[in-house]
Formats: sequence, structure tokens, C-alpha cells
Amino acid sequence: MQESSELQSLKLDHTKLGAQAEGLADTIKTKDSEIEKLQANLSSQKEETQKYKDKKIQFKDNFKSSQDEIGRNQSLISDLEKRLVEKEAAIEGKVTEISTKRESIEVLQTKLKETQRTLLSNNSTIDELKSSLAEAQKYSFRAILNNRNSTHHPATNSFPAATFQEASHPHQ
Repeated sequence: MQESSELQSLKLDHTKLGAQAEGLADTIKTKDSEIEKLQANLSSQKEETQKYKDKKIQFKDNFKSSQDEIGRNQSLISDLEKRLVEKEAAIEGKVTEISTKRESIEVLQTKLKETQRTLLSNNSTIDELKSSLAEAQKYSFRAILNNRNSTHHPATNSFPAATFQEASHPHQ
């Protein structure tokens, strides 16, 4: 009986060990499943970390590109500001030149008006002189004719040469 009790004890131990083995197998399966989940989660986190690193690198590249572009834009702005200053100076020069020319034109217009007044005055004076000359020639011609009538030589029926020349050109 002792054998049987030992056998039963062994059977009971075997059953307990079998149950424990099954429990351990279930635990191992659960742990394996948890390990797979953790590995999947770890893999997913590694991917996320890599994406983050890639984005960080891309951000740094974009930031550097932006900095470079800002530098270029600042250089362009500086060049444009210099050109603007040059253009403004050129415009101011042209305005000054135009103003100076306008003043010169005004002076010339004033001189032209004075010259026109002088010409009108001179034309009036010339007209008066012509009228006076015509009047003087008329009286001079009458005087010469009167003089000729008094110095007429009926025998030769001629006039003295000087007298005729004076009548033709009284102011020579």
C-alpha cells in the first residue's frame, strides 16, 4: 500500500505539476503576447521617434533655408533702398534743373516782352521818322522846285546838275 500511496502521491504531484505546467504555459503565452505587444509598441515608438528625428532634420533644413532666404531678402532690400535713394537724388536733381530752367524761361520771357515793347516803340518811332522824312522830302522837293524855277535858264532849258541830284536823293 505504501507503493500505492506513493504512486498516488506521485500521481497527485504529477497532476499538480501538470496543472502548474499548464498555468506556466498560459502565463508564458500571456507573457509572449505581452512581449509581442511591447515589441510592436516599441517598433511603433521607434518609427515615431524616427519620424520625429526626420521632421527635426527637415525643420532644421527649412530653418536654415529660411535664414538663407531672409539674408538674401535683406540684401535685396538693402540694394533696393540704395537704388531708391539714388533715384530720389536723381529726381531732386531733375526738379532743381527744371526749376532753374523755369526761372531762366521766366527771365527770357520778361526780356522778350521788354524787347517786344522796345520793338513796338521803335516801330512807332520809325513810322514817325518815315512820316517826318516824307514831310521833309515833300518840303525839300518843293523847295528844290522853287529853287529850280528861280535858277531856270530858258535858253538852255536845263537845270543845274547839283539841284536835280538833291531832288532825287535829298540826304546824300
